[in-house]
Amino acid sequence: MPAATTMAHVSKAKMLLYKQSQAIAFAEELKVLSVGAALLRGNRLVGLNAYLDNDGVLRTRGRLNSIDIAEDAIILAPGCRITNLIVRSFYEKFHHLAHETAINDIKASFYISRLRVLYKSAQEKRWVALFTCLTLRAVHFEFAHSLDTSSCIMCLSNFMALRGTPKEIFSDNGTNIRATKKAVREELKNIEHDKITIKFDGIKWRFNPPGAPHMGGAWERLSFNDEGLRNALMEAQFIINSRPLMFVSLDTEDDAALTQNHLLLGSANGYKPLPKEGMNLQRRWIETQRFGDRFWQRWIKEYAPVLTRRTKWFKKVPPITIGSIVVIVDELLPRNLWLKGRVIETMMAKDGQVRRVTIKTQHGVLERPATKIAVLDVGLEDGN
Repeated sequence: MPAATTMAHVSKAKMLLYKQSQAIAFAEELKVLSVGAALLRGNRLVGLNAYLDNDGVLRTRGRLNSIDIAEDAIILAPGCRITNLIVRSFYEKFHHLAHETAINDIKASFYISRLRVLYKSAQEKRWVALFTCLTLRAVHFEFAHSLDTSSCIMCLSNFMALRGTPKEIFSDNGTNIRATKKAVREELKNIEHDKITIKFDGIKWRFNPPGAPHMGGAWERLSFNDEGLRNALMEAQFIINSRPLMFVSLDTEDDAALTQNHLLLGSANGYKPLPKEGMNLQRRWIETQRFGDRFWQRWIKEYAPVLTRRTKWFKKVPPITIGSIVVIVDELLPRNLWLKGRVIETMMAKDGQVRRVTIKTQHGVLERPATKIAVLDVGLEDGN
């Protein structure tokens, strides 16, 4: 009886595929690095601090301070089939949405030059047309390449070619479905009944009245039940919380972009690496503190400027108002100690923009420039 496939087997197989891809794309570089020599100036990998790991896989060094504590990225060539399959797998994993999130996830494990160009070349969106038999409650699915009338007609034609011509069609008032009926009728009027058009003749098409989705219960109820809907919502929630909070840099020296999941789960994908074997409790505490400090440094450098950014040079924005809840930016304070408070007074310039505010905090009343204030989107009602 053959042994069961384990995660170790899968991991080893992946490494073999990576090495095979690299052997084709980076043969000269592998030859140089395998003997301990340095890549010559001008080589395409010289700026990546490329090296061979213990398994002989080509990686790029530069993520030692990453808050994800991830391994160094594996270098892959953009024109390789294995690379294309990896990119497509991420594209499908995110259901053809959240492109920057997918790119951020790819970048966490792989360095692929011109990644955005490659990612944009993945497959296009597809839709599914659902046909339900009102007698047997059998279902039939047809792929649609778009939501326009031509795709709708082809879906109907494909269905009829496989299942036969229905006597009646019940549907909602979708504009593409209405247009399909009209197009079919015009086709029957203007063209002699041949083998292509004759099958549409004699079909009664009945539309539900607007605002009455319950009248399509036979097909509407084929959507999610409570359990399935919750699972779909949880998946959507995870995808949304994985989206980058700022622009995703493709520079190998830069860390993966911060996401909401970094705050909620500790990493973009929720993965929490196990502590290194033999690490004592004191060492673990030190590493935890370093992790927190590193995250705070990135928060100040990358995300805080987004909160405090003023766009007055490009377009007018509502000024800071009395009663706004704000955070006072102070790069000199330790992490997580920025003060929060409520604006009790503002000083407005001639151009209508607030330049200085007075803030009431738990440590007293402070005056700060508007450039050091981040307004929190919490909302106020009746000043409460």
